[in-house]
Amino acid sequence: MLLEDQIRFSEIEKRDSLFYEKDSSIPYSGTYVVNNNGVTETMTLNNGMLHGPYSRSFKNNQVEVSGRYVNNYEDGLFTTFYESGQVYSKANFSNKKINGTLKLYFENGLLKFLGDYTEGQLEGVVKTFFENGKVATLENFVNGQRHGVFVRYNENGESEFQGNYKNGQLESKN
Repeated sequence: MLLEDQIRFSEIEKRDSLFYEKDSSIPYSGTYVVNNNGVTETMTLNNGMLHGPYSRSFKNNQVEVSGRYVNNYEDGLFTTFYESGQVYSKANFSNKKINGTLKLYFENGLLKFLGDYTEGQLEGVVKTFFENGKVATLENFVNGQRHGVFVRYNENGESEFQGNYKNGQLESKN
């Protein structure tokens, strides 16, 4: 990327969800770089909208967020990171919503959360985990609501609570 193709924070402003060069009525297209107290954000704009690669870095220059936008909305894989560089989350976006598998991780690299989304709503089996890697909860979702068996475990893997949900409402427990 050529330096002359970039525009700096002081040269741009946001109006009505679009980015413009200061004192211009034409939406900006190009690369926009913001450095605010050591936190750097780099985004690609097309006709004033986020459209293309996006990244934000911590003060230590480690990437915090990496993804892509299409017409001001997240599109495709977005990955977030801990300041250490370890992955914190991975999520796919389409049609202005989260779609597909969402994975959240502990800083030690083990899974914290695993669930699938359809049009922004949880769908299917969802698992949460303890930092030792053992399953903490196991539940099922239909149209974003708990539906079916829910099980909560202790850190030793023993079941502490079991219940059955229907349309988001607890029907029975043992």
